[in-house]
Amino acid sequence: MSVYRPLATACLLLVCLLAPWFFGSVQVQVQVWLWAILGLGLAATVGELVTNRSTSSVPATFWVASAAVVLGGWQLLPWPMPLLSKISPATAQLWGLAERPWAPLSLHPAETRYQITLLLGALAAFWIANRSVNTERTRGIFLLA
Repeated sequence: MSVYRPLATACLLLVCLLAPWFFGSVQVQVQVWLWAILGLGLAATVGELVTNRSTSSVPATFWVASAAVVLGGWQLLPWPMPLLSKISPATAQLWGLAERPWAPLSLHPAETRYQITLLLGALAAFWIANRSVNTERTRGIFLLA
């Protein structure tokens, strides 16, 4: 038996159990630890995938959420003002006040990047759960948690 799947499951379980604590995980130090644990779980999932050469399918909901990441990234691309005014006239008008030749579609690019990061974390957790929580025993553990 591979050590990767139990490690990935333990990391996901730890993230699920620790996230509500420490003031809802809004402090930066807690978020760094949660991201590190999630990254370890993601690495273990990739290790399990490479070791077992498994070809299980990914659910359609994963691809829909991935499309949301692409949409968020699209909003961060710089657009020329004439094209931006055709795509989103209100955004072009607001960015036009800064007299910039190029501007993103997002009105708050830093917040858009932050939300994309959170969505990527949720996608990583979803993928780990899809690969690791697939037996009655692990489902029972997560239900009890």
